[in-house]
Amino acid sequence: MTDVIEKIECLEKTKKEEEELLLEVDSPIPVKRKKGRPKKVIEEVDVNSEPKPKRVMSDRQKEILQKAREKKMENFQKREDERALVAQEKEKEVEKRILKKAVSLKKKEIVQQAILENDLDDDIPQEIVEKIIKKQRAKRATPVPKVVVSEPEPVKSKYTFV
Repeated sequence: MTDVIEKIECLEKTKKEEEELLLEVDSPIPVKRKKGRPKKVIEEVDVNSEPKPKRVMSDRQKEILQKAREKKMENFQKREDERALVAQEKEKEVEKRILKKAVSLKKKEIVQQAILENDLDDDIPQEIVEKIIKKQRAKRATPVPKVVVSEPEPVKSKYTFV
């Protein structure tokens, strides 16, 4: 009888083990997913290993690169030359304006001196002096008051509307 009891116990153990196995297979544990972008895995690099060799350029690629560099430098020089020319032209214009202004101021000064002293020098042509004197007289003259034009009165009609 003990033999039978042992067999029954053995069967019960195997049933329990099977049930446990079935439970494990039937109800898997849900995997929690993290929100957002997955993290990158960083591989460790061996410090002692040799670095990856650079890719060697072909002769044709080297020629093309050299031509591109030369063209770049050429364009750079052209732009620098253009900027220098523009700067020189600006300087010349400024110098011209300054000289012109200085000459006109000097002429005015001389004419004013001549008007005050009533002596006209022979250094300045007579036409220029006359023009400047006319301009000064025109400036000194009193301005003519503007005539205000009034609007004509509306014509009255015979009839009145209510």
